[in-house]
Amino acid sequence: MVHLPNPTDRSDFHIFQGKYPLEPFRDGARGTYGGEFASQGLMAAWESVKDPSMSPHSFHSYFVKAGSIESPIRWEVQEASNGKNYCNRLVQGYQSHTNKLVYTLQASFVKNNSYKSRELLTNESKLSLQRKPQQAFYKYKDILDDLNYVEHTHDLIQHIVPKEFFKQDLNLNLEERGNTEFGFFVRINDDLSKAKNQLKTKLSQVTYLSDSFYLGTLSKGLGLPIIGHHFDTLNFFRVSLDHSVYFHDVDFDPTEWLFLDYRFSRLNNDRVLCQCQIFTLKGEMVVSITQEGLVHFEKEFIESVKQASSNTKSEAGAKL
Repeated sequence: MVHLPNPTDRSDFHIFQGKYPLEPFRDGARGTYGGEFASQGLMAAWESVKDPSMSPHSFHSYFVKAGSIESPIRWEVQEASNGKNYCNRLVQGYQSHTNKLVYTLQASFVKNNSYKSRELLTNESKLSLQRKPQQAFYKYKDILDDLNYVEHTHDLIQHIVPKEFFKQDLNLNLEERGNTEFGFFVRINDDLSKAKNQLKTKLSQVTYLSDSFYLGTLSKGLGLPIIGHHFDTLNFFRVSLDHSVYFHDVDFDPTEWLFLDYRFSRLNNDRVLCQCQIFTLKGEMVVSITQEGLVHFEKEFIESVKQASSNTKSEAGAKL
């Protein structure tokens, strides 16, 4: 990322530009990959933070327009606040060749976002609690070396997806699907030891993977299987509208297997809400993600879901 000259006399305003255009997650995909938008935008915000002990604890963003591969993104960063322990940045991403706004992000940074380090500094235990990962985590976490994984998104992301994703759900009750939990394992294909700044690199990496794959499994969220070993899904249109990430702690390695635990909490008005938590293999929750996506289903897809639900009701009635 290049720091461009500031055309204003404001010391709280910065302009950066990516060295290369953003890429789609696969050839032929509409627009550029949202995880790359988020990671580059967050790094632009971080470049304007002078305190090296600070790192992002959260950001909230909106995909305004689809990105283009024709030019890099220009990032305009405003220092909204600078405190002793927290600071805040407003970021706008513009497509260079059109000068159109395509992505907005607001990030908050905190000093020493490490539970272990804080305990050592204060020499006292802190109160802590978290929810536990769902059952698929415990079912598969000790046998990951025996399972196959798929590499995608320019060979940077690897997934292990449980076999249950490839089967149609039995006892399908659409009224209960918002309570159904899903999960798979994910990691970045990289070597952190080569990074100049490991903290920035690993938070950029986990931000990059934070927009990957789960929205495409909505067919499974509705009880239908995803198809094939390369994670093709039943055909439906989906695109991310917004994206929020919370970094609860920095003591994790995204190049090691992580477990993404999620649910589709609400689907209506052509939008689906997905809520995710990322756990280390020790069961420590380190990242949370919230995203709402715009979705449109073909008539054939809708009929498949209704038929699966109808078959379940018929089978239940036959048993009475």
